[in-house]
Amino acid sequence: MRLLLILGFLIVSLNLLHAKKDKMITPETNTVQHKHFIYTVVRGNWFNLQKRVSNAHTLIKAFCDSTGIEINIVEMAVYDVFKPPFKIIAKVGFEVIGAISADLPKSIAYMLIPERKVCSMIHIGPYIKIGKTYTMIKDHIKTMGFEPAPPPTEYYLVSDGDKNQYQTLIEYPF
Repeated sequence: MRLLLILGFLIVSLNLLHAKKDKMITPETNTVQHKHFIYTVVRGNWFNLQKRVSNAHTLIKAFCDSTGIEINIVEMAVYDVFKPPFKIIAKVGFEVIGAISADLPKSIAYMLIPERKVCSMIHIGPYIKIGKTYTMIKDHIKTMGFEPAPPPTEYYLVSDGDKNQYQTLIEYPF
């Protein structure tokens, strides 16, 4: 009986591993066009960053709504310093679709993200486990004979509800 339970557990475990492996999204390389980016700088650590990023997106969205600046609704972050768990600095905001005709307050800035070659991958799951996805991307870039050229950009495709279902598109330049 005990042997049957162990065998059943092993079969279920192998099936789960196989299912997770099938859902894995492999890195892709492509050239992305330049983007006009409106943002605010967020500083934090692994433990408080998600709340600060959310607050920053809310602030910028409200400013854009009040001034008529048209934005892509997918939230973005460009990581300038990424040394988890204690030191993370990011430019957090949105891609601008139209022109910026309003004066920007001191807390909000604008930049042009240049056209660049990137390796991209979608991370599915909580942000706390995103490090493994970054490692896969950087390893893939090195396998192709290039070096990663930070900063990476994240796009929060699904960031509400079950943390295990979050979807974050990562673009890592090389």
